[in-house]
Amino acid sequence: MFKKITLIIIALVGLNANAQFTIDEDTLYAYGFVGASSSDFSDIYAHTVIRSKAPAPETVKWNRFNVSLPSTEWSTAICDILSCRGPEISSDSFAFSGAGDTGILSFHFYTKNIRGNGSFVVRFSRANNPLDFKDVYINAQGWAPTGVSSSMRTLLNVYPNPVNDFVNINNPLIGKADLKVYNAQGQLVFESAFENSAKVDVSNFTSGLYTIVVQGEKGSTSSTFVKS
Repeated sequence: MFKKITLIIIALVGLNANAQFTIDEDTLYAYGFVGASSSDFSDIYAHTVIRSKAPAPETVKWNRFNVSLPSTEWSTAICDILSCRGPEISSDSFAFSGAGDTGILSFHFYTKNIRGNGSFVVRFSRANNPLDFKDVYINAQGWAPTGVSSSMRTLLNVYPNPVNDFVNINNPLIGKADLKVYNAQGQLVFESAFENSAKVDVSNFTSGLYTIVVQGEKGSTSSTFVKS
């Protein structure tokens, strides 16, 4: 019996060692403001990159599960490298053309005006080998728009986006504030004082999605950018 268990463990380790795709980040955090009214559209999202290691074209399947939302007013969407699917679709698939093929995976929470925390898990697996899989955990926090005008939220201008070296951040309404940058894992990677605008050197940041939060006496605002 012990020998059989050992052989199974070795086989599973071997499958993992020969994985035919990788995902850059498997635990993602997204932050943003919810809308001011139930008619507002608010999209809080995070993304990562999936990369093929297979020598030939191959199909990858995904399945969404463990969806936890603070309200029935919230909904979710998954955008794989080919298309986006709303909450009515719990699984789908896409094809890689071969080794070196990459694509962006994005995960969305549509919050309307309901603040709170949400999460779900997406499992990506090879169509011809379901044991070769990777789970991605997506977590979101929707902040109340209290004290923040809609114009202030939308005027956080971030460019260029995607960015290689320096990202410019502008919001003439917020005045003096604190600027913080979080990576896709929710870790604080940069902070500084902010007064209407800032220029941040991101040349040493790893590739991926980052969230900018600017908070001052006049309110708070946030946005995202992609480091290429």
